[in-house]
Amino acid sequence: MFTAASSSWSSSDYVEFSDVQLELGKIATPFEHRSYGEELASCQRYYYKINSAENNANYQRFAMVNCEDSTNAEALFIHPVTMRASPSLETTTYTGFHIFSANATRQLSSALFIDQSSPYSTGVGLVVASGLTGGYVGLLDADNNKTATIAFSAEL
Repeated sequence: MFTAASSSWSSSDYVEFSDVQLELGKIATPFEHRSYGEELASCQRYYYKINSAENNANYQRFAMVNCEDSTNAEALFIHPVTMRASPSLETTTYTGFHIFSANATRQLSSALFIDQSSPYSTGVGLVVASGLTGGYVGLLDADNNKTATIAFSAEL
């Protein structure tokens, strides 16, 4: 049991704990060790984020894009693990992204939106003013922007 006299503690004091497992009931079970990968997968079931800041990349590539016609495209995100439910989409402003296709960049002209979604993958709709070619493929990139972010959330 840990006790301390209040007169010996200051606001800059702290205690660190490691390898603690809380149990319900009176019987302790063996300590549960999980690898970093297992813990990460457990977290990504609820939330994951892709951002250009992590890679220090002005032109971070986020996804492959299918150009549907001259103004519409869809980016497909295959989630790293099966998410708890179909996720919602969180992004920075659309002005931080562009589509690179047919050796040219096209700025997005409206917010990214979910077109189709499941716990396994999400299609994100993209709109530009003009200049895409239906049937072509492209890339969804950050537009000279180290703060561009796309996140998927399936929180409870």
